[in-house]
Amino acid sequence: MMHCRIYIAVCAALITAMGSMAQAPDLEGLDLVLKAMPEGPVARVNGVDISKDEFAGLYSQQIAMLEKSAQQKAPDYARLDAGLACLRMLVQRELIYQEAVRQKVELPEADLDQRWNTEMERMKQAFSSKSANKEPSEQEILEAAGATRDGARAELRKALLIEKMRANIADQQKLDVDEAEIKKFFDEHGSEFKRPDRIHLNQVFVTFKPTGKPEDETKKADARKKIESALSRIHAGESFATVAKAVSEAPDKDRGGDLGSLPTEMLPPFFLEEANKLKPGEISGVIESQFGFHVIKLVESAAGGEVTYDQVKPRIRQMLLAEQSDKAVDKWCEEFMKNPGAVEIFLQIDRILVTHPELSEMAQKALGAAESPAPEKKKSGKK
Repeated sequence: MMHCRIYIAVCAALITAMGSMAQAPDLEGLDLVLKAMPEGPVARVNGVDISKDEFAGLYSQQIAMLEKSAQQKAPDYARLDAGLACLRMLVQRELIYQEAVRQKVELPEADLDQRWNTEMERMKQAFSSKSANKEPSEQEILEAAGATRDGARAELRKALLIEKMRANIADQQKLDVDEAEIKKFFDEHGSEFKRPDRIHLNQVFVTFKPTGKPEDETKKADARKKIESALSRIHAGESFATVAKAVSEAPDKDRGGDLGSLPTEMLPPFFLEEANKLKPGEISGVIESQFGFHVIKLVESAAGGEVTYDQVKPRIRQMLLAEQSDKAVDKWCEEFMKNPGAVEIFLQIDRILVTHPELSEMAQKALGAAESPAPEKKKSGKK
């Protein structure tokens, strides 16, 4: 079960406000969970609706991530599990937010500004790395998402208030992890903390994206001439960083093309294939990819290895505390959900169970004490 903490992550809050940026696949017409969505809200928490669009956006993102990880289409039981998890996340999120408002939890404007700037910078880097082009401005990101600055900041404020309320709930439980628990986890999962192989690269990049137009060949030839000229300048004695700053079209140009030290699994295959042929300090020839043309310099490579208990002990402790915190919040939410009428579910789960009765136990456990309205109420989502 995915917990509310995952959805409440600040980046997820921005993605919620900028839903069109996620480019989630259109699952309508073939997905059993989306087929079960009502005309109105999917749930109501103390009179506040959770919209079907919010649910569909989160659910589609989860399915897209699941299928990307598994490299195959998600089976029906996994879709229902993801759908119920998303529904529960959204319900918990609203419950916690309402409690934060009731308790008048405060969020200084300076804290909001700081997190906004941090998360917006992450968004800029994420989108510029995908496009391998210049870093987009804040306004360009908002316009591409069809979102307003005020709307996105309001969603971020809500997420941060939820984050603070979650911390308050966990603090009341006085959570702690003892040495024996940490050691037991390390003994059982120590191999998962192995350091990955890493490669530190610099690059010069010239973009070329085919458009299917007759002038493509000319533009491609010009891009190749530009990258070949850059390589010639480097071979003639100019520093790699100087040429990258002058020629490269990637966001890292301002750092002299420095990509930093990255785990090998984060690098595209065409980089790894070429980097494996180089020694530290050596420079590749021109590399052509679907993005354009590259020249890379291998700064250094480092093999992964095992880690000691003392090295990962603080990390394991934080992981176990986070797990305890999730359980404490789940329990807190379950108590509120027991209040008659507090949570109503309008997702038409019975339509799924008619053809998939084997999934009924999963549905019952996931929804817990939440109420499912009578059939005549499901269509409109009204009480």
